[in-house]
Amino acid sequence: MQLSDIQLGFVAIARPTFDVPLAEETAQRAYAQLQTAGYQVYGSPGLVMSLDDLTASLATLQAQPLDLLVVMQASFADSSMVVQLGNALDCPLLLWGVPEERTGGRLRLNSFCGINLAAHGLRRAGLRYEFVYAPPDEASALATLAPLAQAGAARRRLRQARVGQVGDAPAGFDTCRYDAAALRQQLGVEVVKVDLHHVFERVRAIPQAETAALADRLGEQVSGLEALEQEPTRAPWAPSSPWKRWPKPKNWMAWRCVAGQSSSRTWAAPLAEHSPCSVTSKHHAVVKRMSTAPSPSLFCRRLAEPPLLAPTWSILMRKPISWCSGIVARPPWRWPTPPSNPARPFIPIAASRSCSSSRSNRGV
Repeated sequence: MQLSDIQLGFVAIARPTFDVPLAEETAQRAYAQLQTAGYQVYGSPGLVMSLDDLTASLATLQAQPLDLLVVMQASFADSSMVVQLGNALDCPLLLWGVPEERTGGRLRLNSFCGINLAAHGLRRAGLRYEFVYAPPDEASALATLAPLAQAGAARRRLRQARVGQVGDAPAGFDTCRYDAAALRQQLGVEVVKVDLHHVFERVRAIPQAETAALADRLGEQVSGLEALEQEPTRAPWAPSSPWKRWPKPKNWMAWRCVAGQSSSRTWAAPLAEHSPCSVTSKHHAVVKRMSTAPSPSLFCRRLAEPPLLAPTWSILMRKPISWCSGIVARPPWRWPTPPSNPARPFIPIAASRSCSSSRSNRGV
C-alpha cells in the first residue's frame, strides 16, 4: 500500500487565550510534514477555535472517506470539539500533542493538558483513540502515525469491498456456511450471490482454443500433465476463464465458490455434468497408497513410485500443503530428514484415508 493511497483528515485545535502565532506555526509544520511524507491530507492547518470553525471543518472532512483523523492540539482547549469530531467522523482518531520548552513563565501552548482532557472526554463518550506527544517535525510522530493510517486504510477498503459468491452451501457442508449480516456489520464486506448454472453456461461458451492455451502454460510449470486423460484434466480449467471476462462492479474484491447450488444439490451433480478433476482422482489413488505405508521410509518411497505418483508428487511439491484439505498429519508418524538440496523444497506430508477435494475451500 502506497502512502499516497492513504487519506488523512487534519484538524488543529487551539484557543485565542494562548500564543496564537506559535500555535499556527506548529499546526502548519505538522500539516506540511504529513504532506511531504506522501499522504493525502484533507482539512486545513488553520486553527479551529470555535464551534463555527469546527462546523466548517467537518463539512470538508465528511465529504471524504478518511482512514485516520489527526487532531493537532496546537494549544490548550477543552474536550468538547474533539468529542464532537469523534462522534461525527467514522474513522480512527489520533491525538497529537506537542511539548514546549520551559521558559520560567506561563506556558505558551499547554498542549499536553489539552490532549489529556481530550483523552478523558473521548473515553467517557465510548470513543477509542491513539496519541502521539512529539514536536510537529519529529520522525517519531510519523512512525507512530503510519501503522494507524495503514490499518485505517485497510478498514476502509474492507468496508467498501464486495465478494461474489458462486452457488450456495449444500446441506451438511457447514464449513461453507457464513453469517452475511455479521460479516457486513463487523468488516463491512458485502456478499453478492451468483447462480451456479449461470457460471456453467459461461463455461460452456468458452472457446476450446482458450483452454488449450491455458493447458500449454500449465504444462510448462507442472510435470506429468501429458500422462493424464486430457478431457477430464482440461475440463476443470475452463471455469477460470469466466472470471477474467466477468464485468466487475466497483470495489469488487474476490470470488468465493461453494460446492452446491441448493440444499438438494451437492458437489456430485456438477461433477457428473462437467467431469471430475483428474488431479482429484490421482490424489485419491495417492492417498490410498500412502495411508497403508507402515513406516516413514516406505511412505517416502511410495511418493516416488512411477508412473502413477510422479505427476502428483510434482504437483504437491509446487503447492502449499493446504492445497489439498484431506492431506493431514497423522501421528505417530515421524517426518523424514529434509533433503539438503534447497532447490527441492521439503514438505512433510502424511495422508488421511480419503481426500475430499483437490483444492481446499476457503471461507470469505
